[in-house]
Amino acid sequence: MPNHVYNTLEIDEKYSAKLEKLISKDKNYWTGLFQSIHPMPPSLDITAPQNDDELKKIAKDNLKKYGHKDWYSWRTDDDNWGNKWGDYEGYYDDCVYQFNTAWSPPSHQFLHRLAKIIPSFVLSYEEETGWGGRIQFTNGKITEDFFYHEPDWHETEIEDVLELKEDYVGADRDVYKAGYYGDWSLHEYLGTDFESIKAELNEK
Repeated sequence: MPNHVYNTLEIDEKYSAKLEKLISKDKNYWTGLFQSIHPMPPSLDITAPQNDDELKKIAKDNLKKYGHKDWYSWRTDDDNWGNKWGDYEGYYDDCVYQFNTAWSPPSHQFLHRLAKIIPSFVLSYEEETGWGGRIQFTNGKITEDFFYHEPDWHETEIEDVLELKEDYVGADRDVYKAGYYGDWSLHEYLGTDFESIKAELNEK
């Protein structure tokens, strides 16, 4: 199974009807937004490898027409969706559409297509291991594109005490100082003196 990316798309109220129409083309929100904006050609809905002659012919025709043999290759290409399944497990309320994507957020090329329909929006995303970002479009152009990595934790001899060897800029854009943290949390800063931390914990 792929890692999930949790996406939040925020729009102005004046675009709400457009977004509702885009995601409601599929009542289950299964690739609704992606399929509405940039539909995958039906003939690509085959898997790899193509073992029989009929599928091999379809794959060959697909490659000639679309540059891809099957659905996976086409969808994960950044020129198309940039991820495996499009949007799934989606929920829309009050100008906010929350949905998941597999492995990666929507590609920039896909978002540019979205911006032709809804020119101003903000997409925030975070992959389940901790990396993520924020992209803002204003009047059809990118005005913000922020990406952050997951913290580079290093285990220590003490369980649940981790070392961050370099300062880290998190999702909130706050800078978290290099040092030691508890419980894999950036909000549990313990300090920079490991021996003092160890002695304090031994006293408890």
